[in-house]
Amino acid sequence: MKTLLSKDTGDVSQPFQLKSQITVVAFGLQEDEEVTFEVVLVDSGRQASCQCPPGQVVMPTVLHSFPLDCCGTPIKLTAERPFVVIDAPQGFSLRAAWNVLPTDGQVVMYEETTTPNLNARLNGCPCEE
Repeated sequence: MKTLLSKDTGDVSQPFQLKSQITVVAFGLQEDEEVTFEVVLVDSGRQASCQCPPGQVVMPTVLHSFPLDCCGTPIKLTAERPFVVIDAPQGFSLRAAWNVLPTDGQVVMYEETTTPNLNARLNGCPCEE
């Protein structure tokens, strides 16, 4: 599993590209804590060149973002619902964010999965009861 958020990452994860289905799990969330997701557009940044002197490295920055949602409701992880399967929008970059900075060892991790027969609830959508 790969770590998205922890007390060492700050309040927002690094953007990552959704290449396939992933399952995201939050460990140790308290009642008032939640993790939300955003779709982000990032620029390419700039790597150092092989010329002398090398150019300055510029890290990619987020140009635009909007909440990842289902049925108009943001997809989020909570103490009551600590997991979600995300399979769209593939090919786009996402990032995760805490609503408060963790203090007690909370961690959010993800792994590529191939869960068949997904329903909207597994995708974090509150539409189906």
